[in-house]
Amino acid sequence: MAKKKNEEVLPEGMSRRQAKLARRAAERAAFERDPRPYDGFAAEADLVAMQEFVPSAHFLAETVADAAFPRPVRIVTVLPGAVAALVRPEEEGGEALVALQTAQRGNNPNRDLA
Repeated sequence: MAKKKNEEVLPEGMSRRQAKLARRAAERAAFERDPRPYDGFAAEADLVAMQEFVPSAHFLAETVADAAFPRPVRIVTVLPGAVAALVRPEEEGGEALVALQTAQRGNNPNRDLA
């Protein structure tokens, strides 16, 4: 049997083992959670509470007047079907609802909220 050719390109000065460990560390870093996802927000504690254990709550988020999204945005704990967001029809006010407790969560809740 012929030997397998290893066509793996290694970074300069690294052994195969070191390269493998570096790849694993990069994969773990990609899945790490942000320890304080809402750091810098005035309502940081409220957002964390709504996301983790408050059963039912909502508040109207302040948006910039010139924003590309000109409708009112309400942050809620849960929406029907555990969806992430929905927009009501214009005849019902056209309000956008964004949920903090969703069926599929990412590693960075602040990005999920955005």
